[in-house]
Amino acid sequence: MFKAKKELAACKAEYEAQLAKQREAIESLTERNRAVEAELSAYRAKEKAIADSLIAASAQREAMAIREAEIENASERSNALLAQKCRALLDSLLQKYPEEGDVKQFEAFVSELEATLSEDCLSEPEEGNISSDELANPKKDLASLCKELGVME
Repeated sequence: MFKAKKELAACKAEYEAQLAKQREAIESLTERNRAVEAELSAYRAKEKAIADSLIAASAQREAMAIREAEIENASERSNALLAQKCRALLDSLLQKYPEEGDVKQFEAFVSELEATLSEDCLSEPEEGNISSDELANPKKDLASLCKELGVME
């Protein structure tokens, strides 16, 4: 009976040691799971912030494109009106003073103005300016743009 108690005590000690190891492993896995969940939560928050930023940037891009078109239209109308007024003034001056040097200079100016306005309507955007086509279809991909802005690593 004494031998049986010894064996039983040894089995119990071995069982308790194994149980302690398993509890430690479970505790370690539980801590690791909490850390991974916290990391996942941080990534989800970053993902949401990026998505919100992209949505806001898209809305702002659309608003800028609309505003750019409005400004361009207003500028074209203003320039066309200027050209019409200059042409009307020139016609009036040519009727009154057909041979005057100043009128001839003004006629050259009006012709140059009209030619320039026609060229501007067909010209490409200047360096540093962004065309509405580029706003609508950016040349950079989203990942590189986000990296440039420091939103992504």
